[in-house]
Amino acid sequence: MTENIVQVASQHVTDVQDINKNLVEKTLCMRCLANLSQVKSRLLVETIHDMNNSRQELADLSTDLAKHAKQAEEQRQVIERQRQRLEEQNTALEFERDLLELKVAERTEAFEKLAHYDSLTNLPNRFLFNDRLKHALARAGREKSKVGLLLIGGVGCNDVQGYLYSKPPPCNQFQLNYPGPA
Repeated sequence: MTENIVQVASQHVTDVQDINKNLVEKTLCMRCLANLSQVKSRLLVETIHDMNNSRQELADLSTDLAKHAKQAEEQRQVIERQRQRLEEQNTALEFERDLLELKVAERTEAFEKLAHYDSLTNLPNRFLFNDRLKHALARAGREKSKVGLLLIGGVGCNDVQGYLYSKPPPCNQFQLNYPGPA
């Protein structure tokens, strides 16, 4: 019977050791699970904290973006107003330039007329006569041709009007120096 008791006790010790081993394993598993749960909780809290920070950063970025968009729109409006003002000034300057060009053309034409026509008789003067004759002679020289000049009654005009009203006729003062075609 002692053997039986020893055997039962030995069996009981083995069972207790197995139970103890199982309890230790389960305790270790429980501790691991508890640690894992703590790690997961910390990660979850950090993730929630990061998400809240990200939301705040997004809200700040959205606010900044709205401010920048408003500033950009204000600058665009300022630029548009300046562009319109410059366009108006450009139009006014173009109009003034056109008027000035017209005045310059009119004055140039008036000066040309004063330079080439007699102010009293409105007839071509000696300068225009000499200029046209020089051109005709130069052309004849280039083309190896001749030029004809017909003078009609210049003295009669002076006899009727008198020398006080007109200059001596150009035919009296112009000398032909054209040698003719070679």
